[in-house]
Amino acid sequence: MTVMSFNVLCCGVKEYSWTSRKEKVIAAVRKYLPDTIGFQEAHTEWMSYLKENLPEYCYEGMGRDDGKDKGEFSSVFYKRDKYEKLGGGSFWLSERPYEPCVGWDGLCPRTCSWVKLKDRESGQELFHFNTHLDHKGSVARREGARQIINEVYKICKRSDKVIITGDFNSYPAYIESTQETPGDITDPSSEAYSLVTENGFDDARLIAKESDFFHTFHGYSDLSETIDYIFTRNIKVGSFSVIKDKYDGMYPSDHFPIKAEYSY
Repeated sequence: MTVMSFNVLCCGVKEYSWTSRKEKVIAAVRKYLPDTIGFQEAHTEWMSYLKENLPEYCYEGMGRDDGKDKGEFSSVFYKRDKYEKLGGGSFWLSERPYEPCVGWDGLCPRTCSWVKLKDRESGQELFHFNTHLDHKGSVARREGARQIINEVYKICKRSDKVIITGDFNSYPAYIESTQETPGDITDPSSEAYSLVTENGFDDARLIAKESDFFHTFHGYSDLSETIDYIFTRNIKVGSFSVIKDKYDGMYPSDHFPIKAEYSY
C-alpha cells in the first residue's frame, strides 16, 4: 500500500505557472500511482485537471473559500477500484470549523479533508486526513494541528488505522535547529509537528525500515526546508521517500512529493 503527499503549487509565475507544470504533476503521480494521495494548493482549475487526468481516483475535499468549489482544496484522492468509501468530510481550521473563515492569526482560510476507506479485497479500513497549515500565523499552525488531532479522536476509534498528510509549514522537532526560515514563512517552529507526534502519531520518515531524510521544499531556489509530512497511527511503514524526479528538466512543483509504503 502506498500513500503520497503532494503540494502542487497553486498558481506559480512565468515558467513555473501551473499550466506549464500540470502535465509534469500528472506524470509524477502516474509514475507511482499511490493508493491514496493528499494534495495541497489544488485550486479549482487544478482540481478539474486532476480529476480529468486521474480517472482511476475518486476524491474527498472542498474549496476553502466557500466550502464548495472556490479556493484551494486540501483533497484526498483514492483509487476507486481498490477502496469503498465509508465516510468523509472537511472542516476549517478555525474557531468556527464548519463555516468559511480564517482561523486565529492566519493569513488564509485553511481546511482539512478526510475520508474513511475500506479495502475491497482485504476488508481492512483506514482513515486519511489531509491538510495545509498556515504559512504566516504561528498560532494558526499550532491550533490548526491541535484541532486536527481533536477531530481525529472524535471521528476515529483508538484502534483505527489513520494517516495524516500535509504541508505543515512547520519544521520537525528533530532538525529544527539546523534550518533557516523560508522567505514566506514566519516563525516556522516545531509546535505543530510536536502536537501531532506527541498525541499518538508517528512520523513515517522516522519509523520506516528504509527512509529518506532529504528536504521536502526547494521553492525553485536554494531553499532546503522540511515542512511536508506523512504521519501514521497503527500502521507499519516499510519505506519513506522524497521524490526528486524531474520532467523535461523541471521539478513538477516547488515541493517534492513524498511517499510512504505501508502495511495494515
